[in-house]
Amino acid sequence: LNDTYDFQKYFDAIIYSYQKGYSKPAKKFYEDILNEINVEPEMCLYTDDKQEFLIPAKELGMHTILFKSAEHFKKELASFSINLN
Repeated sequence: LNDTYDFQKYFDAIIYSYQKGYSKPAKKFYEDILNEINVEPEMCLYTDDKQEFLIPAKELGMHTILFKSAEHFKKELASFSINLN
């Protein structure tokens, strides 16, 4: 998706579960992300296309976006003052 939308440039860190060797929704994956980037959960925005994978992130205090489509994602990002235009 990044090849198409070039969204990675808008974020300080992008971490994929396969890079960490976890299967989502393992809560340890989300905890390790927080430790790795050394920020408080409320400073994080986690997105996924599966609702059940958002649950552990929300429980830890992260902001979340359910990815439904590129247009929907852009609108959701705008609510966090992130514009992809």
